[in-house]
Parts: sequence; C-alpha cells; structure tokens
Amino acid sequence: MVKAGEASAASSGAGSSWLKVSPQECEVALLLVEDKLGPVVASVARAVVSKGWATMREISSGSKMSLDAVKQSLVILIKHNFVRSYLCTRIVFRSNNRKRSRGGGAGKAGGQVGREYFIYAADPDYLLALLKFPRWMMTISAKFSSVAECNLQALIEHGRLNRNNTLHVARDLLKRDDQGLESFHKAFAMLVKERYIERVPSVLLPPPWHRILDTSVKRGHKGLKDELTEMNQQQAKAKEEYMRTDENRFVIKSPDSNYANGASSRGAKRKAGGVVKKEEAGSSRRGDKALNGNGFKVMGADRSDSPFSAVSNNSEENEQGLENQIMWRINAQEFNARFKEEYCLKRIEAGLCSDEDNDTFRGVILAYRGSRHCGEGTNEECLTLDEICRAVMEDMKRRGLTKMFKVTDSFRHQVATSLDRLRMNSLVEIIRPIVDEQTLDETGSYVFNFAGLWRALQMTEVESLIEKTFSPEAKRVFRLLRLTKCLDEAAIKNKAMVPIKKARGILYDLFKAGYVHMYEVPKDSSHTPSRTFYLWHVNQDLLLHRCKADLYGSICDIHRKYTEELVSHKDILDDLQTISDLKDSQDEEGQRRYIELCTALGEKEDRFVRIKRLDTFFRDSLMDFNDIASVF
Repeated sequence: MVKAGEASAASSGAGSSWLKVSPQECEVALLLVEDKLGPVVASVARAVVSKGWATMREISSGSKMSLDAVKQSLVILIKHNFVRSYLCTRIVFRSNNRKRSRGGGAGKAGGQVGREYFIYAADPDYLLALLKFPRWMMTISAKFSSVAECNLQALIEHGRLNRNNTLHVARDLLKRDDQGLESFHKAFAMLVKERYIERVPSVLLPPPWHRILDTSVKRGHKGLKDELTEMNQQQAKAKEEYMRTDENRFVIKSPDSNYANGASSRGAKRKAGGVVKKEEAGSSRRGDKALNGNGFKVMGADRSDSPFSAVSNNSEENEQGLENQIMWRINAQEFNARFKEEYCLKRIEAGLCSDEDNDTFRGVILAYRGSRHCGEGTNEECLTLDEICRAVMEDMKRRGLTKMFKVTDSFRHQVATSLDRLRMNSLVEIIRPIVDEQTLDETGSYVFNFAGLWRALQMTEVESLIEKTFSPEAKRVFRLLRLTKCLDEAAIKNKAMVPIKKARGILYDLFKAGYVHMYEVPKDSSHTPSRTFYLWHVNQDLLLHRCKADLYGSICDIHRKYTEELVSHKDILDDLQTISDLKDSQDEEGQRRYIELCTALGEKEDRFVRIKRLDTFFRDSLMDFNDIASVF
C-alpha cells in the first residue's frame, strides 16, 4: 500500500535517471550516420559525440576541418535531428578603468557583459532511431493508414519539415490520385494527436540546467554572490522557456479551409482531440512575438530550423510565413515509450498475469498512457479506478468484446477485484492502492508500478539470454544471486544444487561476461586469496548496461559485415542503379545501354540472387537485435 502523501514520491524516480550511452551505441550511431549522410558529416558527428557538447571551434579542432565545412555539416545534422543546438550566455566581468568607472562602467551594472554563443550536443534518441524507422513505419501503417505512413516517411527522409511541405512530400510518396489533400491533413492531425509527431524545439533555447549551484559558500568570497544570482536567473529563464515549449509541443493550427463544411476558417483552430488550443502571447529573447489579426501568436523568434538562418524582422513576412516557420519532426520519445507499453502487453500472452486479469492489465497500460499524455507536472503513475474502468471498457469495445457504453457498479467492482489480484503477481507488485494517512482507508486511486514492472521484465530477458548463451544451470545460479543480496561459493553450491567444480566454472563465465559481480572481504591487510572472502552478487544497473553494450556490439559487427558484402558486390549494385536510371530513357543510346546491362545482369544471376538474400538477412537481423537491445 502507498500513503496519499507518498504517491508522488513513489513515481518521481521512474524517468529521472539519465540515459547512459555505451561506446558500442555511439559506434553504431556513427556508422548509421556515415551510411546516410557520408563520411564528412560523420566525422563532424564523431567530434560532437566524443566531446558530449562543444562549440563550433571545438568541433572544428576535433574533426580537423574548416569552420565552413563544420558549419555546413552541423546544418545537415540539425536538419535530421541528430544534433541539438543550445544558446548559452557567458557572463564576463570587466574591470573598469578610472575614467569610465565614474560613469558606472560599460555594459551591465558592475561591469558585467553577456556574450551569447551556441553549443552543440548529440541526440542519441534520433541517432539510434535510424535502425527503428522501418519498424515505426510498419506500426503507423498497421494502426492508421498508408496516408499516415507517407506523412511519417516524409519526416523520416527530410528530418524536419513544415506542415505544408510534409503533406506535399507525402502526397508524392503515395503516388495515388484517389487521395485528396484533405485525407493528408486529417492523417497529420491524428499523428499529432497521438503524439507521434511534435513541434521542433527552438534552436534559441538555453541548455537544460541539471543542477543548482550550492548557495552555502564561504563568507568574503568576492564576486560569487553576483555569479550565483546570475546563475539562478538563467535557470529560472530556462525553466520558463522550456515550459512554454512543452505547452506548444503538440499544438497544431488549422488549415485555411474547413474540410467538414467547406466554410472559410482562416486563422481558426480545427480541433484534433486534445492537441489544439489557443496560444497565448508572450515575449522571446530576440524580439516579441507579434499577434496577427485573429489574435494568434506569430512564431517569429522561435526558430526551429538552424542557428545559422537569418531572422526576419518584418511583421508582415512573419504573419504570412507563420505556418512555414513551425517545423515538425518525429517524436522518438513517444515511439520508445510505446514500445515499452506494447512489450508489456505482449508479455500477457507469455503468462505475465492470469487470463481473467488480462483485460484489466491492458486497461491499466492504456490508462497509464493517457495519464502520460496529460503533460508535465502530473503524476503519471497515479490512476483512479474510474480511469482504469473507462480504459478497460474502451479497449474491450475496440476489440469487440463488449457493447457497454457506461461503467456500471458491477463492472467497477469486477475491475477492483482484478486489481487486487494484480497486486499479488508472482513477478512483481504491478499496482498498489493509495490509502489515506489518517483513516488508512483506500482512496480509490492506485499507483501503477511501471518502473518496477519494466525492471522485472528486463531481468527476465537477461535470464533468457543467459540460458541461451550459457546453460540452464547458469540461469539458476544467476537467478539465485539476483534474488539474494550476496552469497559465497559454498552457499551457491548448496542452494543451486550444482557441484562445486561446475559452480566455479559458471561463476567465472558469468563474471567474465559481466553478468555477476564480486565483493572482496579481506581478513587482514595482506589481501591474500587464502585469507579473503569472495561474495558474489548482481548489480542490476551495471548488468543492464553491459547487456545493452553487448547487443549493440553485435549490431556493430553485423553492420560491418553487411557493409563488406555490399562493397564486394559493388559492380552489381552500380549496374542496378544504372538500369533504374535508364529505364525510362527515350534516346537510342540510353536504350541500347539499358539492354546491354540487363543482358549482363542476367549472366550474373547467381550473384544477384545471393546479394538479395543477404540484404534481407542482414536487415532482418539488425531489426531483431535492435528490438532486443531496446528492452535494455
């Protein structure tokens, strides 16, 4: 049970841990960038990844390229969302000379001068998404339609586009005349509503502040008080700008025409679920946001294309180009979050819970997704009984299992009974009721233990990998160590029921692979093996990091082998590209060349069939390994 005052604290740590990227993940991401954008851009990306975040001069020094080449490469990387740019302000304290000090000094009070500059940081969510794009397109095609899939494909190929360009590119990709522009508008609005697509954040945002400078400083430290005040002001401004960005993240402006009734609705808002709202006017760092004639905000200062593009100060141009200035991109975080939720739903078939509780568990997952979409500042894992009941009923109606339109008392009692059974799950306590601190009665709300459930599913996946890689006895030893704090060799031998010699071999293999860890407890300062206790245990954070690194290392090896095969068959691939270019040729020379290449390709049929089979095998292997790595 969870007390009402502790409900928010119970779920605050679910998403607070920062993403830990292994060197293997970085290498895979850089190989994918090199395949997509070429070696020059990949070298700049490598310099950014190696430094974490850096200025343009630091990137130029790390990549040993000119500033112009680095600038062009950064534009491409930012366009494809592989690199984020942040606007920083450096406070410089100038010592005023005697003449100017009488007038108060130059610049700000106290001789402070603010200098703005950009820093660049790699975004691992989008770098590693290059492996996930095919899976995402299949998901959108199966859930919505081919029109929505083309909208997503347009953003995948171009990185970020405004809405008009996205719709026209998607229409060209579909290559069908029976679909009007109205269907593309509706599909785009649905993707925004479901949060698969989001607005691109402004390139003028300050970097996210992760920690606050401690105010308990020594007395008499000159200048530190002013610096602390400036730090706090910058942090407050950063928090305000990020909150405004999150508020407008899924806001979509209606098109010029209303497709429902044909009436003109210029400047109006077409409702697309909960994503359409009227924006409030505000001010930005560089110029105020002007309001057009209809009272809607002109996004002139929130540029989301590149930090190198020019800013237009003409209000008429800003008003005319309002829709073109709002850039959109794929929301990789939403796809990753839904992958976890769908993975949990798939584990229902594997016996995660009893059959009578399947519908309730699906409803808990869907209610959690709706709570997650409510926005920042809400407790995502706190769910009421009514929310869970509505989610269960909607899911059952969608699958054709019920025709009920109202939550009855008997249905609510049935769901509450099922939730009590989910608390006693053998794997993990999936959900816990919230009780009142004074009366100790249940409040009708629950805390969904999604973090604990996901960690338990990760550990079961690790056990499956250990059983396939080593042996069932190794899985037994690993589970024994995972469920206990630490054990010595003799206790492991007795509880796992394996011979001492085999137990030592299993422990050595698992320790060498990084799946188990060891404490050394010496009896004296000599640290000799005969006078030292060795206690074995499992550090879950290190274990999951190692599993993810091993899987991405395998992905890196598969990708390199795939590249070697493509290089060895380069002549056939070049002939195929030439045949594709000459297929619709009208001149006589082109047709003759086309026939010659087709004839020569027929003679290499065996190699052609082999390269097709290898291409399918390597692509499927990369997607399968990436699905497993995404669990960790």
